[in-house]
Amino acid sequence: MKSIIMIAATAAFVATATSASAADGAEVYSKNCAKCHGADGKGATPMGKKLKIKDLTVEQKKLSDEQVVKSIKEGVIEDGKQRMKPIKGLSDDDIAAVVKYVRSLK
Repeated sequence: MKSIIMIAATAAFVATATSASAADGAEVYSKNCAKCHGADGKGATPMGKKLKIKDLTVEQKKLSDEQVVKSIKEGVIEDGKQRMKPIKGLSDDDIAAVVKYVRSLK
């Protein structure tokens, strides 16, 4: 009986941690990314339009998690021009949560 309770408690903890991670990713994205990429990831914000931001709902399907992490940590340079500055001050957990959140944008 103790093992059943322990398994149930562990499962509940993991489920809570997973949903908290997704929520944290949304929060970090909202604070650091949405100004340009938009809440929906489509880049249809005034800043996104000005910078000709690519639609994340399409682009994220073409990128590996490692490429998304690198973009967040190092920024994006295309044709010798910086398209996105690195996001400073994020922990690896924050970045992983943002990657997970970006993957949910469809």
